[in-house]
Amino acid sequence: MKHLLLLACIIVTVSGYSQKVERLRPGHRYGPGETIQAPYFGFTSKIPEGWEGVLPRDTEAFLMLPMSGEMGEIYVFGNTEDNVDKLKQRWATGTDMGSNIKLKAKGQITQRGEAWGVEGFLSGSTNQADRKIYAEAKCSTYGVCVTFLMLSDRQRYEPVKKALQAFVDASSLGEPRIVSLYEGFDWKEFLTDKVLMTYFTAEKQRSMNEVHFCADGSFHSNIKRKGLLKTELKEYQGSKTGTWSVTTGQRAELTLTFPKAPPATIELFIDDEKVFANGERHFVGASERCKK
Repeated sequence: MKHLLLLACIIVTVSGYSQKVERLRPGHRYGPGETIQAPYFGFTSKIPEGWEGVLPRDTEAFLMLPMSGEMGEIYVFGNTEDNVDKLKQRWATGTDMGSNIKLKAKGQITQRGEAWGVEGFLSGSTNQADRKIYAEAKCSTYGVCVTFLMLSDRQRYEPVKKALQAFVDASSLGEPRIVSLYEGFDWKEFLTDKVLMTYFTAEKQRSMNEVHFCADGSFHSNIKRKGLLKTELKEYQGSKTGTWSVTTGQRAELTLTFPKAPPATIELFIDDEKVFANGERHFVGASERCKK
């Protein structure tokens, strides 16, 4: 069976810029009421009140903790090519947690709405006297199961279990999708008050193309060489100004409208946090020009 933890395909886009599908970002804390999504599993849910969630860097499960600082942990992970029968079998025989420790069902596996739940224990583990474990899971018709696992002390067992069940009840499992990290990427937000630039060096000479995109819809450009524009440069070279507009998505069209020259269309593309304009690598930075 192909086993994938929930974080496997819920990575963020270029820091902080919006897209249609908001995915979990490693190291970012999600507060009460915030929605998280994992398109690869078709998974969506909402952080319960009094809790916050984080995808720790270099780990393999989404973690939720009570904001009060009291004892209680909830872990979330998923499997593909899975179903309820396989899930029950794993819980009955024990799921390998590493270091010769297995998570096993303690008692009967029961159904609660669309979810299956059971108390558990860790075989091969020590210091379990005051630790309680409870797990629920939901499976979709697309061969995906998502497991919600909690650990707490005896005093906090019921409040933590209530939070877990609230998270489960708020969750849904739709059709999984392999989505580009930049689907619906908002170029307008990304470029506003920024400068798009690239450098050229040859035989001790250095030149730069740059376009500043201001929030009022105007742009200020200084084009010296081909690269940003595919057309004849003469009408566009030097310092120019005009208005700009841009579409959304991983691949988008940027239009620069000049007062005394035909509009210029530039194909934008972003991948692995690298920006390309008409197929050539460009860089984006804060614009001092737009702040004047």
